[in-house]
Order: sequence, then C-alpha cells, then structure tokens
Amino acid sequence: MDWAGILVPLAPFVMIIVIVWVGSRSRQAESQRRAEMQKELLAKFSSVQELSEFLKSDGGKLFMPEPQKLRSPAHRVGTGILVLVVGAGMLVSTRFFTFDHDAHQVLSVAGVIVVAAGMGLLISAVVTQRLSRKWESETNSSS
Repeated sequence: MDWAGILVPLAPFVMIIVIVWVGSRSRQAESQRRAEMQKELLAKFSSVQELSEFLKSDGGKLFMPEPQKLRSPAHRVGTGILVLVVGAGMLVSTRFFTFDHDAHQVLSVAGVIVVAAGMGLLISAVVTQRLSRKWESETNSSS
C-alpha cells in the first residue's frame, strides 16, 4: 500500500487542525493571564467605592475591558469562503493530477466534505444575519 498516496491528501486537514489547536491554546493562555491579572488587581481594592471609581477611569477600562462580542456573520462568511476554496482546490486537483485510484477517491471524498463544510458555514452566516436583523427589529419595535 502506498502511504504517500493516503497521507498527502490528509496533510491539509492535519495542518488546519494544528493551526486551530495552536490558536485556541494561545487564546486560552491569554485569557488565563488576563483573569489572573484582574484577580490580583481586584484584591488591591479595600472598598467597593474605590473599585467603582477605578473601573470608570481610563486605566480601569484598560484592565477590565467590556466582554468581546461574539464573532459576527461576516467572520463566518470569510471562513466559509476560505474552506470552500480549499475544498474546490482539492476537487480540481483530482482532475489535473494523476493519483492512484485509492488516493483519487480519498481526495475526492475529502474535497466534497470540505466544500460541504464551506457551504454550511456560508448558509449559517446568512441565517444568522437574517435572524439577528429580525430579532433586532423586534427588540427595537417593542422598546
């Protein structure tokens, strides 16, 4: 059995998994450092009034920022387009390069799965955008 014919098509998936894992770990470490720093900072205040005044200052806003908004549908669109292009590239490569039969099948199936994931992300972005607009208009009309 030709291992290169199987491992080469799987390499992009392994690379994506490693990149996502490394990014996730770095965000987790940054969040943990920030939480530790905020915990130490809060321990230095003796009264609620001091803490309240500090949080209203520019320094307080720097150390205790507002929670970040979740990723917008636009982020999902960008990711969906990238994944869709990678999947299309995998499918196109099966047409222009010669692989043995097994590698061709693996790359074709992987390409279809990646294209489907990209399309799912794009559909998810459209649905999220429409729902958020609908909910926003309902919230504004009820106020």
